[in-house]
Amino acid sequence: MRIQRFVCLSKEFDPDEGDVTRTRKLKRAALTGRYGGLIEAIYRGEEACAVDATVTYQDGRQGVVTTAIRIHSVPKARAC
Repeated sequence: MRIQRFVCLSKEFDPDEGDVTRTRKLKRAALTGRYGGLIEAIYRGEEACAVDATVTYQDGRQGVVTTAIRIHSVPKARAC
């Protein structure tokens, strides 16, 4: 297997948000729930995908920010 497509997310996975365990192991169910649309867009071959992120402000208010995430493709290696 080789990496063919990838994305650069705007934040690291955080144990406090439930993305990973305290020992930094990925929680697949949580990530699938949060980034399921993005994962499907990668497999469909799309160039970008809109992702909603919940933002909590210092005063306790919450808002939703929608961001377009670009999906990068790795060029295929040439035969020598």
